[in-house]
Order: sequence, then structure tokens, then C-alpha cells
Amino acid sequence: MRINKLLERYVEFFRRKMFNSPSSLLDTVDLWRNLFFFRIVLVILPVSVVVYILGATAGILAKMYGLIFFDTVGMLIIIFIAFDSSFSILFKKILFLFTIYFLGIMLFYYLGFFGPALIYLMAVSILSALIINEKVAVATFVLNLVLFIYFIISVTLNVEYKPLMMNASAFLAVGINFMAFNLILIIAVISLITHLREALTLQGNIKAKLLEESAKLQIAKQRAEQSDSFKTGFIQDVSHGIQIPLKAIKSFSDLVNNENIEIEKRRYFIDIISSNAKLLQNIVHDLQILSTIENNQVIVTKSTIELNKVIGELITVFSEEYKDKNIGIIFKQKIADGRDNIETDEALLKKIIINLLSNALKYTELGFVEIGYVFRNECIEIFVKDTGIGIAPEQLKNLFNRFYRVENAINSRHAGTGLGLSLARANAQALGGELTCNSMLHVGTTFYLSVPIK
Repeated sequence: MRINKLLERYVEFFRRKMFNSPSSLLDTVDLWRNLFFFRIVLVILPVSVVVYILGATAGILAKMYGLIFFDTVGMLIIIFIAFDSSFSILFKKILFLFTIYFLGIMLFYYLGFFGPALIYLMAVSILSALIINEKVAVATFVLNLVLFIYFIISVTLNVEYKPLMMNASAFLAVGINFMAFNLILIIAVISLITHLREALTLQGNIKAKLLEESAKLQIAKQRAEQSDSFKTGFIQDVSHGIQIPLKAIKSFSDLVNNENIEIEKRRYFIDIISSNAKLLQNIVHDLQILSTIENNQVIVTKSTIELNKVIGELITVFSEEYKDKNIGIIFKQKIADGRDNIETDEALLKKIIINLLSNALKYTELGFVEIGYVFRNECIEIFVKDTGIGIAPEQLKNLFNRFYRVENAINSRHAGTGLGLSLARANAQALGGELTCNSMLHVGTTFYLSVPIK
């Protein structure tokens, strides 16, 4: 256990020293190469210390002081690579390969084919592919080829080159075999890296696909939860909304069945039953429409309409309907005919404006109702303003809730489903817009309908 902990600390220490760049955290072949280089250094560092001590001792005994010097430089570079945290990982890789290559040349110069020089030179070309890229590997192979051509020429000119301890023919045979074996290994390693890259790409695509599917499942889950929440709230609202007319129908039905009741009262009770039955019918109708809108099942059919004409026609209808109230309806037209065209669903837009005008005229006893619009960026903002009784701040926040009815004296005289403004806002959202309200108690109320002009 203690050995494992020591190894973990050893690995973590050098990981912090060597990986000083965020790029080393990328999930690519480059990350694999960085980790591979990291493991090489972890293994080489302790091994190099042992080999250096043995090699330096042998060099002193053989009086090869030049070789000892280069071994010392190589050892110091390995230590620098392992412990430095300021230089990039790419710089360390290049320095590492250069050091091995330089040591290989020195060993080849001093020992020829009888030392580990060929292993060093071959290792550089293979490691280049493993820790940097394929182009560097090919470049080091070409460098090895040039080096051997140089030595072949030297051997040929000198007939017997003493450090190599073989003639030109033998050197040529060994050199060709070495280069061929080096080339085969490089091709094999490059093929391995290519397959690794393909595998990592496939893994990345699968991972991205899984994340995409996971996101879709999460969205589906959220929609399902929202749907369940909507259904629960919808059922609660419906139960609350139909409770009053149902109770009225039941209560007055029991009274009507009383044989001792007067005819006038019976007729009055029947009128109440009929009125509440009609209210219940309207609630069911409005709920069907609201459910269609909130489940995104409403079909929006856009066409070019003349806004001045649409509003003007509605004002004419409402002026006739409410002529007995002597409430003026003012059209604050700021845009001339011909410049008032917008693209929207005329039927949905009319439903919203009708609801707003109806409410404004219903809750205004004195004064006027004003309707108008302004263009704001890519939207049209239609406002309906009245000088009615207004809405208290504590009631304003619940204004668009299903079955919510403002408590006031006028409201008690008008039967309603409590779904009108919920429907109006839902229709506004179906058009890609929004419906908001500002109000001051005993002063008046203004509704703002904002929808895109296209």
C-alpha cells in the first residue's frame, strides 16, 4: 500500500510539472501523445540515473571523457524536462528527441555498430510519430538516411574507418538493413496512429451523439413534467371554475322542484339555472380553446392585413353595441392608411382586441376607451386604454390566471368564465407576441399587445 501511494505521488508530482498547458486536456490524439510522452519520461528518469552512473563509471575507466560529457548533458536535459514547468510540452518533446538523437550520433561515432547507437537513432524516428506527428517521423527517417549516406561515403573514401571497425561493403549491408527495418517500424507506427485517430474520432462522435440524445431525453423529461404540472393545474382550475355554476344549477333545481314555490320565483330560478348552464357551456368552450393553444395545437395562418381597417371595423361594432353607455371609443391613429400593413393571423388578432375592448367598455362607467398602436423595431404594439375602475396591485399579478376574476362592484354584475384574459394572452403568445397590463385603482387600465409585424 505504501509503495502504491508513493507511486501515485510520484506520478502526480511530475504530471503537474509537465502538463502546464490547458491544451493537454483536449480529448484527441494529441492528448494521447502527451500522456504517452509523460509515461516515457516517468520511466526514463529513474532508469537514466542508473544508466548514467554505470556509463560514467565505465567511461572513466576507459578514459572516454568526451562520451561522459555528452552523457552528462543528456542526463541534465532529461532532468530539466521532468522538473521544468515553464516551457510548453511541445518544446520538451523536441528537446527530448534532439537529446536522444545527438547521443545516438555520439555513440555511433565512438562505438560504431557495437554500441546502442542504432537503437537510439531508430527510437527517435519511432518516438517522433508517437509523441509529435507523422511528418516529424518521416523527417527523422530522412535524417537517418542522410547520416548513413555520409558515413558510407566516409568509409568508401577511407577504406577502413576505425571507429566502425568494418569495411564499406559490410557497413553498406548493415546500413541498408537498418534503414529498411526503421522504415517498416515507422510505417507500422503511423498506421497505428491513424487507426487510433479514427477510433478516437468515432468515440468522439458516439460521445457527442450520446450527449445529444441525453439532452433530448432531458428536454422530453422536462416537457413531460411540465405537461403533468399543466394537467394537474388545469384540472384544479377546471374544478374550481365549474364549481360555482354547478352549485347554482343544483341548488336552484332543488328549489324549482318545490311544489309550494310561487310561479314568479320559479321563473326567476329557471332563468338563473339557464344563465348558469350557459356559463358552464361557455367555460367548456373556452377551456377547449385554451387547451388547444397551450398544447401548441393552434394553427396560425398569417396574411397581410390593414390594421387601421381592422380596428376601425371593431370600433364601429362596439360603438353600436355600447351606445347606451355613452362611452366614447377613440382611435388614436398615428400611421396613415397604406403604411399600416402587417403580416399576422387576422382571426387571432381580432379575438384579442375584441376581448380587450369588451373588458374596457364593461368596466368603464364614465370617460372613454382609447385604442391605438405604434411600431417598435420589428413589432407592432397595440394598446387599449380605459378610464374605468382600475385594478388593485395585489390583484394585477393574478390577472392572466385561469378562472381569476377581479373583485369589484361592476364584476359582480357581469357573469364571466374568468378565462378571457388567459385566452387573450395565450393567443398573443401563439402569434409570437405578449400581452401585458398596467393599471391604477380608480384611475384606469391599459393593456399592451405586442406582436411581430411579419
